[in-house]
Amino acid sequence: EIPCRLSARDERAHTHTRTQHTAGAMRVILNTLVVVGVVAAAALAANGGSVDVVKSAAAPQSADELGALLREALRKQGAAMVAANGEHSLHARSLRALRDGPFQCAPPADDESSIECCVTVAKLNVPACARADYIEEEHALQVQVTALGVTLFEKKFDKLETYYCTKEAKGLLGLKVCANVTQESFSATGACGCLDATFSLGFGKFPVKIGCYAFGKECFSTNCGGYSDSCKMCSILRSCGYCATTEQCVQGQAAGPIGSFCQASDWSFDKGSCS
Repeated sequence: EIPCRLSARDERAHTHTRTQHTAGAMRVILNTLVVVGVVAAAALAANGGSVDVVKSAAAPQSADELGALLREALRKQGAAMVAANGEHSLHARSLRALRDGPFQCAPPADDESSIECCVTVAKLNVPACARADYIEEEHALQVQVTALGVTLFEKKFDKLETYYCTKEAKGLLGLKVCANVTQESFSATGACGCLDATFSLGFGKFPVKIGCYAFGKECFSTNCGGYSDSCKMCSILRSCGYCATTEQCVQGQAAGPIGSFCQASDWSFDKGSCS
């Protein structure tokens, strides 16, 4: 048989067709590689810079397991922050709170312009501490919240802004913290309110009341019981007084408490009357 020979014109057309098929195949391969690269990059970012091809452990199934993982992540970051800020910093106190047990609120500073409180986030068993500083000229509170030595956020709260949420912290298992100053009052004479927070992690939300704060000459609040940790702060509240006998902040007036009993010598109503 005599092989069929293409004309020069037909051979050029055939070569062009093969070139188009080859280019089309290369485009498919390149597009596939781009998609794979985008997916890998997204996975890398979602995992804080590392992709686990094989998961070595099952996802946490309980709050206890979530808490254990979060405490481990916090400790790794917290140790560096304590080293940078010192053993007397709020970072160090929030780290020691797991060992020594958290206190509710420490006595306010000598100048009565700041106070620190520590509590444990239930179920997660993570100590959370907050420091509130009174900014008198702005009628505001500057709040710093830490957990096991790690600063979760710093935020200024005032009458126009009482709620704040962090972004998800990739290095802390995607932890998100929302804080809200409730029963608040900000005025030229003082600032007061209670700091509530919600830790959102994995499948759950874990609320906690960190503490109540009162600063200035006078502040209005009907939530007297939230200030029982401090006679000084209780006495700042316009309608509350502190009974040393029961160590409680209760509703009252200069003559004594309303609806309860307290010895006159143990009753503190006006600011400066606390011993």
